[in-house]
Amino acid sequence: MKLSYRNKIPVAAHRGNSRYFPENTLCAFRSAIELGVDMVEFDLHMTKDGVLIVMHDHMVDRTTDGTGLIREK
Repeated sequence: MKLSYRNKIPVAAHRGNSRYFPENTLCAFRSAIELGVDMVEFDLHMTKDGVLIVMHDHMVDRTTDGTGLIREK
C-alpha cells in the first residue's frame, strides 16, 4: 500500500504544533493537521502501573512540576 501525502516531501509534526500549543495535546495535533502536515507523531511511555501516557521525555521534569522517570510513577 502506498501512502499519499499532501506535500512533495512528507512533513511530520512531532508533538503536534508545539510552537504555539502545549506539546502532545489535542489542540497541538489539530493545529498541525490544519497547517497541512502529512502525519502527527508522538511518543508513548508506560507508568509503573502499566498506564500508557503521551509524553516526549522519559522524565516528567521538563513539562510538569514533578520530578523523576515516568516508568517509576
